[in-house]
Amino acid sequence: MIDKRVPVLIAGAGPVGLSLAIELAYRNIRSLVVEQSDGSVEFPTTNLANTRTCEHLRRWGIADRMRFESGYPTDYPRNYLFVTRMDGFEIARFNHPPNGAPESRSPYSPEGRLWISKPYFDPVLHAHARSLPQIQIRYETFFESFVQNDQGVTAEILDKKTGQKEFVEADYLAGCDGGRSNIRRALEIKYEGVFSQGMNVAVLFRSPLLERTPHGPAVQYQIINSRINGAIAAVDGKELWRLNVRNVKQEQLDSFDAPQKIRYALGDNIPFELIAVRPWTGHCVVAERYQDGRVFLAGDAAHLNWPAGGFGMNTGVGDAVDIGWKIAAVLQGWGGPRLLGSYTAERKPIAMINV
Repeated sequence: MIDKRVPVLIAGAGPVGLSLAIELAYRNIRSLVVEQSDGSVEFPTTNLANTRTCEHLRRWGIADRMRFESGYPTDYPRNYLFVTRMDGFEIARFNHPPNGAPESRSPYSPEGRLWISKPYFDPVLHAHARSLPQIQIRYETFFESFVQNDQGVTAEILDKKTGQKEFVEADYLAGCDGGRSNIRRALEIKYEGVFSQGMNVAVLFRSPLLERTPHGPAVQYQIINSRINGAIAAVDGKELWRLNVRNVKQEQLDSFDAPQKIRYALGDNIPFELIAVRPWTGHCVVAERYQDGRVFLAGDAAHLNWPAGGFGMNTGVGDAVDIGWKIAAVLQGWGGPRLLGSYTAERKPIAMINV
């Protein structure tokens, strides 16, 4: 028994899944987005929306909202600094204009790079997606299983709060469900490349360091001294910061002293409050293929990029736009029978370059 029918079912409501839903809505195609979490951001990742992503945001009508209404200071300079400590010596700097400055736009585009962390990027996408009548988002809902045939895809979903199961029928299914994608595994599509390229630890902390550092504001401070190899990134442009400690050995994780690492990076006289610690491992892998019949992979389900520079999220948004307009073209009757088959051919080489 089918409980609901939609043209496109999307597993995952991260930036990639929401971007796909928004792209489809832009082309008047309805979708259902299923997300197992409540949509909140547990830990701040992603620092940068590149120019191409911002062009898509502009087309959807939310580029300025992302830039001016997200909570990140529009006058905060996007400087990159190399220092011995936050209260130590400056080695080098690369100055860049703030997000809100006209000169921050690319000379080749009406848009430009945008420094923005996940706690600010995601809510704007969520709010915009919720405002569109073509999109329904179901949070705290598990994507359980699916079967497909020549006519469509039937999936079983489970409401986490009520325990109620539903069967959803769709013309197409998109797996935007991350690096541990159940959809990719069900299709038996493997990643190709190099896994686990070193252990790192991200440390989230609060500090009034802008009041104490002689170096002035920056979006990223590369810390270079004999006691720590890492970088401090601005999360909110005010008091939240993320220290990334590189090249941590597996056997060092149990004894990892996050407050000590922060102290090595800040110096002796800058106060801080530790908030959270998260180990992570970098991967450089790409899926064998992005499509199996009426099922598609996008974002981390299709490629795992080294998490620096925002390449994972930005590449994923590109995936979403590519498969989004193609699905819309086929559903609306102006896309030819081979159009969907071009998705892997177009997007996989880009992922390989970015990885």
